[in-house]
Amino acid sequence: MGRTYHECDTWRANALTRLKEGPKPKLIVVSTLNRYTADRETLLRGWEQTLAPLRALGVPIVYLQDTPIPGRDVPACVSGHPDTPSACDFPRAEGLWADPLAEEIAAGKLPGVQTIGVNQVLCPGDGRSCPAVLEHVLLYRDDSHLTNAAAVVLAARLDQLLIDAGVFGSGWTTLLHEEFDGPAGSRPDPANWQYDLGTCYPGCPAAQWGTGEIETMTDSTANVRLDGQGSLEIVPTRDASGRWSSGRIESRRADFSAPAGGVLRVEAKLALPAVNGPAAAGYWPAFWALGGKLRDGYTGWPGVGELDVLESVGGRGVFGTMHCGTTPAAPARSRTAWAPGSSPARTAGAPSTPGRWRWTGRPPPRRCAGCATAGSSSR
Repeated sequence: MGRTYHECDTWRANALTRLKEGPKPKLIVVSTLNRYTADRETLLRGWEQTLAPLRALGVPIVYLQDTPIPGRDVPACVSGHPDTPSACDFPRAEGLWADPLAEEIAAGKLPGVQTIGVNQVLCPGDGRSCPAVLEHVLLYRDDSHLTNAAAVVLAARLDQLLIDAGVFGSGWTTLLHEEFDGPAGSRPDPANWQYDLGTCYPGCPAAQWGTGEIETMTDSTANVRLDGQGSLEIVPTRDASGRWSSGRIESRRADFSAPAGGVLRVEAKLALPAVNGPAAAGYWPAFWALGGKLRDGYTGWPGVGELDVLESVGGRGVFGTMHCGTTPAAPARSRTAWAPGSSPARTAGAPSTPGRWRWTGRPPPRRCAGCATAGSSSR
């Protein structure tokens, strides 16, 4: 350049001034590209110039570890290998560099700073390579940057990592939490859950549950039961006469809502049977939120509100739909697709603020069958 490069120093100084003079943030997240220098001491000295004034603000600081860099044009590679995207995977040793700052934080040498990262998702396991495509999601938009789709998928993981790190303090209030603990074959806690019975709600505002279902919902433990390992099992059965039965439960409470200026989060860990083709005909598991007025014969669907967080029809993929009122021709809705994958279970969630919903999905912290937990918290 023929001159001293000072733009980064100027930007940093302006950002620190703004943080010092403006409203105090609740959380500061910092990150870096660990490829400007291989000199560990130079890198750490540079970071201390930033971290020292940030610590003085008395705000929680979280360091987000650098994500992998493929070093190749991933979309171009995948376009050339549409049937074998694994051909575009890249060596772990080249994509993940040493992270001195994360190591210092983990060793307790930088008090007041915590570290989190998503590289266990982007480079799962301990193999020699990192994927370019993971569970049908293209992870990189060029040779170094994540795609928008990857960022959306990782957002929920980051949210949970920040919660686990305790940086949000006690801002969340748990409204309902269920681990489905109990002996195998027993019923879910009646204080939290109630059964939908028959083929419609009382008063039958929508016959066959509004979807043409042929089964009858029961409260039998043959259809709805705990598995004795912290999971709820919902099992369809057919009797000798060919009649189908299944189970459908919902929270006894119907007053969940986001507080003013806050967020309501509803989530469950779910595992779906691996069925497809003819064996999946009639198969339609779902996890959703529905307006409580339908319990009392209300017929104003979808104005009463329906958020299908996760459902799978006939084994043909997994998706979510928000039914949000009516258009002149038909009910209005917005659909989000979920990529099917090899994970035995996933956490599906829908955070909302007043008048707004957002879908999230992430791998669960433990294996489960059916629904392991269901919770809604507000802040």
